[in-house]
Amino acid sequence: MNHLMVFAISLAWLAIFAGAWLGWQLLRQNGRLLLRIEALEEFLNELELGEPAAPAGLPFGSSAPDFELRDLQEAEAEGVDSKPESEHSPRSSSAASRFSTQSLARSKIKRAG
Repeated sequence: MNHLMVFAISLAWLAIFAGAWLGWQLLRQNGRLLLRIEALEEFLNELELGEPAAPAGLPFGSSAPDFELRDLQEAEAEGVDSKPESEHSPRSSSAASRFSTQSLARSKIKRAG
């Protein structure tokens, strides 16, 4: 093999290793910066609220608590209002009734695709 070819291949591998090492160092540095920013945000939340922030959600690996979903018809039979709050306003109920009675055949929107 030519000595020039060996030198070129070793130089290429050296460049690859140097790039990988630089990339690894940048990832480590950015990870440390993200950890410091999260710690500062948590500290500021403690200052604003006066107490440490509770972790959001369940701890990792724990099982979900038992619960039952009631059927919608059972809730209506009991008199529980199941509509979202946005549907309670008179403006939205009149708009809903106005649009629900119209036929789509007279609509001017092109639906041919």
